Amino acid sequence: SHCIPFYEELFTAFGLDASKASKYERRVKDPKEGTKRIDVFLPSKLLVEQKSPGKSLDEAQSQALAYIPLLELRR
Repeated sequence: SHCIPFYEELFTAFGLDASKASKYERRVKDPKEGTKRIDVFLPSKLLVEQKSPGKSLDEAQSQALAYIPLLELRR
């Protein structure tokens, strides 16, 4: 993704080693809707769901919150 360099620089600014910690396009399985992808995931720290300009940020928030129980299923 073209956004990866942005996130890597952001993580570095906060002292995080993004190359070791981050997962881009992390797959999660939704039993009802199949495989989904989280845009950026740092376990126990951060989950990012990006949207294009003009798209609803409420939708992005809902989508990100829906991923949390799916991550718990992966354990």
